[in-house]
Amino acid sequence: MRERHKKSTSVDVAKLAGVSQTTVSRAFNNPDSVNPVTLQKILDASDQLNYIPNIFAKNLVSHQTNLIGVIIKDFENPFYTSFVSRISQKLNAAGKKILLFSGADQKSILDVLREANSFQVNGLIIASSTLSEQLTEQNIPTKIPVVMINRQASSKYYCSVASDDIESSRFVADFFVSKGFHSFAFISGPDNTQSSMRRQQGYINRLAEWGYYNVHIRKGEYTYESGYRAMKDLIALKPDLPIAVLCANDLMALGAIDAIKQNSKYRIPEDFSLIGYDDIVEGAWKSYQLSSMRLPISQMIDTTFEYLNSYYTAPGTRNGKYLFPCKLVERKTTF
Repeated sequence: MRERHKKSTSVDVAKLAGVSQTTVSRAFNNPDSVNPVTLQKILDASDQLNYIPNIFAKNLVSHQTNLIGVIIKDFENPFYTSFVSRISQKLNAAGKKILLFSGADQKSILDVLREANSFQVNGLIIASSTLSEQLTEQNIPTKIPVVMINRQASSKYYCSVASDDIESSRFVADFFVSKGFHSFAFISGPDNTQSSMRRQQGYINRLAEWGYYNVHIRKGEYTYESGYRAMKDLIALKPDLPIAVLCANDLMALGAIDAIKQNSKYRIPEDFSLIGYDDIVEGAWKSYQLSSMRLPISQMIDTTFEYLNSYYTAPGTRNGKYLFPCKLVERKTTF
């Protein structure tokens, strides 16, 4: 009797199916080249032996692992988890797999890159609002395609795929002014995030063009809790009402909404009108109904996929900066 814990090999499959080991190899690598009857015998033998071909080892030898590494830190941000889920589906359909690298806040980005390279990934996606800020061009792998999500920069070493935050925030400023607001606030993300800085820049500068220079700015950390605290601080200032508030992401906006709701004295949107960024699923929940700037995630995914795909087939494809406009989704936090 075969040892219970012994792993079956292609030799075992060949012996049980009554074929050569070479035929077994062809059956898994190029099934169309094997007679259907023979192929079925091999598959039946594989099932009986619980045989799993070591495709990963084979791919390592050929240097074509079909693995795409994804570095993500912001698991609390539903935008990034949604992005990874959707790009994974698209890559899977093309015969590629996602290899996820997380916890990068506990180690340097260089350690994470070395770890990814040790798996011989055929591409790398850095999907984090803060990780990309730690990188310099000298650190980027040069022999595989690298895509930076929401980092706006032109480089010959990687592709940048991002939302057009400045223009989108200018649009929000115009929207609030058109609604008759004269008092404004902005809840930012961390200081080291390009997306937050661009959203603040577009919003503040456009309001200044309208003649509004006194914008209340409260710092957040892209988390629900920081949005809650920022709104409590804003309320304590007793700003002129009604006030229009742009939050650098939806998670902070949800925290801000709950901070306002704790005080029955204020109403949304009559006293506080809010717009967030990302249009996460939670923002549409009945208890929030948050108006939000929807990021062009489908276009960002398509561009990422096309870049990863074309890198090896079109040698001239090595860089590029792609910006896509956001769209305002109006719900009950604005009027």
